[in-house]
Amino acid sequence: MGLQSLRNYFQNLTSKTKEDIKEDLKQVKSLQLKGSSPDGRFSEYIDSKERKRVKIHPADLVTLYPHLHIYNSQGDSLTKDLEVEPENSPNVHLKIKKS
Repeated sequence: MGLQSLRNYFQNLTSKTKEDIKEDLKQVKSLQLKGSSPDGRFSEYIDSKERKRVKIHPADLVTLYPHLHIYNSQGDSLTKDLEVEPENSPNVHLKIKKS
């Protein structure tokens, strides 16, 4: 998947549930599930070099909607446009559809 395809995918996250995203991530051969919380609400995906690349989080006290975090190979938080921003920026808490 090229950069433009990734940007398009991330632009349309609000139409995807956590389950949709997990199914999509199964198709990405360079990523693997590192683990999930016992209740399944949190998930983390790593690349072949064991670097975090994707996290799926439920709504919380700060981010009031279920969301996705994506990271570049240096571990920087990315926006839906694949731009680096601080990890506490609202722009790196990518809203997903509630399950």
